[in-house]
This record gives sequence, structure tokens and C-alpha cells, in this order.
Amino acid sequence: MYLFTDYNEDETNIFDPSDIEENTIFETTIIDDEENTYNVNCRLFKPTGEKLIILCHLNENLKYTTQNITLTDVRLTYHEYNLTILSETSVTVNQLNYPIPFIYSDKQIINMNDDTEEYELKFKYDSYNENDLIYIRGFVYSVLDNCEKTNSKELICKITKEKLESTLVENNESFKLWTMNDDIGTFKFNLVYDININYEISKKEDIYVTITNLLNNVTESGSATAFDTNINSTHNLRSRSFNMNFTNLGPNQFCYFKKK
Repeated sequence: MYLFTDYNEDETNIFDPSDIEENTIFETTIIDDEENTYNVNCRLFKPTGEKLIILCHLNENLKYTTQNITLTDVRLTYHEYNLTILSETSVTVNQLNYPIPFIYSDKQIINMNDDTEEYELKFKYDSYNENDLIYIRGFVYSVLDNCEKTNSKELICKITKEKLESTLVENNESFKLWTMNDDIGTFKFNLVYDININYEISKKEDIYVTITNLLNNVTESGSATAFDTNINSTHNLRSRSFNMNFTNLGPNQFCYFKKK
């Protein structure tokens, strides 16, 4: 469970991202509308440029699947600071009866270059099973199928340059982390902040593309039509959509390049 606060420390810079979680651990309770109380273990999380977040682990099941809860007021210390957390409103929570991963992370940037063939994405987790399918998603998506958990509750996912190239549609593209669950379907991790991928290309090359062949002679309105071109690419490719004009199809047809 996580709770957003209204505290933004852009000017004070009190919290250090490297130690905020381990040095703000506290125990408290949450209370529902019927005055039932539940014990929770919590800590603070501060993503860059975002408001402070409270991460809590519930030690028992809630009485109802959907209900309003309020966090009991908390006082704790962080280095030389005395902190007070006040709950001015209740929040609605939905309790699930099946497991889903709980993954979170600060913003990340991958700078791809000509010399490095493999890159790492790092996340923190409270719950994650090796069988959980997770993937990054921008204009297209790529499954993260090479992930390892560490003893420090960190999830390190390795992804090859070739796979990133097939996923990246435009430079400095922003990706989010998603999962697919049999019970809930697709699910975005709201606490995994932007993953930006830059491609530092050392030398750009002009490529002139010629349409050489129509691959499907019959189609219907709203369906795609495929063309062969004169370009033989050894890399996976999926470009961003762009407009083209065709004599018989009319102007502003949405197209993109993709390796067969």
C-alpha cells in the first residue's frame, strides 16, 4: 500500500534518497470507517522532483474488500529532524485476493552508445516472483526477461542493445513499467517513474527508401497494408508513425517502418 503526501522538498532538500527508506521505518495503524484498526509497517520514499510518498505493509487482511482507511498520526525522527505525519482525509483502498508485484523506482536514464551491448534497469520491490511478467512500454513494448533479485530488495533487469533498438521509436523516448496478471490483466506500476532512453549515435547516415512490392493485394478499410522496400536491415526496427500520400489511397496515410 502507498500513500501520497502533499510535502514537496524542492527548496529544503532534507531527505537523502540513499538512506531515506532505512532511516524512516515506523510502525503505526490504519483505521477504517467502523473504527477497526490494523497494524502496518511503513517507511518514506522520495522520488526525484516528486512529493513524499509513504510505503506501508499491511500485516493482516482488511475486513472488507473496498473501504475507506485513515493513517494514524505519526511522529518520527530523521537525522536531526523531527517529522510529523498528519492524515487530514481518508483514502479508499481495494484489497485484492491474489498476488501482484509491488515494484517502485526513481527516474532512470539509459544512454545507449556504440560500444555497450547490454544495459541495466534497477528497481526496488516489496514483492516480486520470478514468474511475474514485467515489461517496459512506450510506443511499443519490450518484455524484461532477464531479471535478478538481490538481498537488498533490488531487482536488476538486463536488456541488450539490440532489444532496446527494436523498442525505441524516437530518441529520448519515455517508458513506463507494466505487468500482465491473469487476474487483473495489464497493470502499470505507478511508483516506477519515467525510464528515458537516449541513443548517442556517433554518426548519422542518410537512407533513401524505395517501395518495391505490395505484400498483400487485398485488405479492408481500417486494416494495414504492407510494402517491401529496397532496404535490408540486420537490426530490429519499428519506427514511429508518419504520414504518406498515395495516389489511390489519398493523402495523410499513417505508416511506419518495421523489419519483417
